[in-house]
Amino acid sequence: MGFCGFWVPPAGSEPELLYALRESWSGRGLATEMGRAAIAHARTQPGFDEIAADVDEINAGSVRVLEKLGFERVGVKPGAFGNVLLLRLPADR
Repeated sequence: MGFCGFWVPPAGSEPELLYALRESWSGRGLATEMGRAAIAHARTQPGFDEIAADVDEINAGSVRVLEKLGFERVGVKPGAFGNVLLLRLPADR
């Protein structure tokens, strides 16, 4: 149905939340629940004080998921499909 987890980019210092669902599973709240569970587990591990996420601005569903999880918009960069939103989840959330 999909996946959810973290990775640290080679030049990055913050872990990034990654998730994806097959289209047939979207719209059911599963991405939010996967993200919530992954973040809860990550908070028990060293090095997960702040968590980053990047999302294509056009992907309104993923933007909503990240905002529900408490991520804040901190910037924008150009991407292959338009703007990419840069988001961070502060350590206190």
